[in-house]
Amino acid sequence: MGENEDLAKTNRSRTLLVRHLPAELNQDEKEELLKYFGAESVRVFSTRGRLKHAAFATFKSEKMAAKALSRLHQLQILNQTLIVEFASGQDNFTVLKDPPVSDGHVKDKQKTQESKHPNIPLIETGVCPSLG
Repeated sequence: MGENEDLAKTNRSRTLLVRHLPAELNQDEKEELLKYFGAESVRVFSTRGRLKHAAFATFKSEKMAAKALSRLHQLQILNQTLIVEFASGQDNFTVLKDPPVSDGHVKDKQKTQESKHPNIPLIETGVCPSLG
């Protein structure tokens, strides 16, 4: 059983899944709450779906994540008991606040080229060109 405990410790990540965040808090307040407990970045889920009122919180180290887990798990906030666990496979994601800026001119140029050369074969000389 000691081997299983060691394996569990080595499989920990720097990211926590925090569930049952109060619905009364908006997205920014949820982010602020988790950053108060040391989160480096926070991804809050929408208010719909399977993981509504949940968030991923990424920390600088596994040790900091473990400390935050011990402080946040079963914490009561606005009559909601938080459920916190280590998230698997979430450490490699990057959180972007704003969408990446791209050169729209290049896209427009590609669109015009696509419209000039459609994949549908054109019939230039019809059966009766005078009738259209």
